[in-house]
Amino acid sequence: MNKDQFKILSETLEGISSNPYSEVSEEVITEADIDAEKLEILNGMEKMLSQIDQGSFRLSTLDRIDSSGAYDLNDQLTTLDEVIEKLYAVIRRAKQIVPIND
Repeated sequence: MNKDQFKILSETLEGISSNPYSEVSEEVITEADIDAEKLEILNGMEKMLSQIDQGSFRLSTLDRIDSSGAYDLNDQLTTLDEVIEKLYAVIRRAKQIVPIND
């Protein structure tokens, strides 16, 4: 994708995000462009989820330190870990659905 095509794609995607019901001309954006953008977004979400997962691990480590507040977040952290695993699974499945166009 050259610079002009990227600019058109960016402007089109901005329009979609402000009005998700707008129609997109196939002359402006190709299916391959859409798939590439989907994968980029999914990869970004996976990176963000990894940061949340790391934060959860650190918080869990701190919560286990012997003090008056030890294990006070145990239930919440258990739930958070379960949700994180489910989100990882959703992202993995979504990435398998989107075709990779080379």
